[in-house]
Amino acid sequence: MTDDQAANLSSEHLRLLQEAQALQIDTLPYGEPDADLDALRLVIARQTEALAKEAIAKRHAERAAMEADDAERESIRSVFDETAGDTRGVLVRQVEWTEWLPIGQDEHEPRMTIANGVTGFEAGKNERLLTVEGLGIQSRIKHVTEDGLTKRFMLYAFKATLAQNVHTTIVPQLVNAQGSNQEGEIQEPQRPSGLVTPDGAPPPNRSQRRHPRG
Repeated sequence: MTDDQAANLSSEHLRLLQEAQALQIDTLPYGEPDADLDALRLVIARQTEALAKEAIAKRHAERAAMEADDAERESIRSVFDETAGDTRGVLVRQVEWTEWLPIGQDEHEPRMTIANGVTGFEAGKNERLLTVEGLGIQSRIKHVTEDGLTKRFMLYAFKATLAQNVHTTIVPQLVNAQGSNQEGEIQEPQRPSGLVTPDGAPPPNRSQRRHPRG
């Protein structure tokens, strides 16, 4: 429709044409000034009714599919409850810390150092300790002199896993509260070259490193 044609139409006529176009109705038969507006209104009403019925049917189908999924999950849940009894959530807590532990030489192998010290952490009253792991960091050793005696200590990294039974809904609540499920940037590990060159010169290649000049 041109601007000249639109200028010859009433505001009601233009409104009906816009509404028909929004409903994807062919407005070509109704573009003339003497077009039957009652017929256009009837077409708009029928199209609106058809779209409403389609939306309702789609909504019913989606609701039926959701109810079927819920029924399937409830059936699986019921079978699980019958075999496992009253179920509860399991809250798992990971604890990591470091500690300097005294070390000494092994009596059978003097080149081997053996740790003999204590450390610990705080756990909840109802938490059960599942595992404790410790790893000595050989590159982190310190010497402490006390009363004329020198003791050696090695830095150890510890990791403990604890668990306790809680209400099932508490587990996702606490996970969300600590924010670990939020979107964020993942930092990629950087691998340093280990080569430091003066004045920004390019690092030597493998052959130059193996057979330096001079």
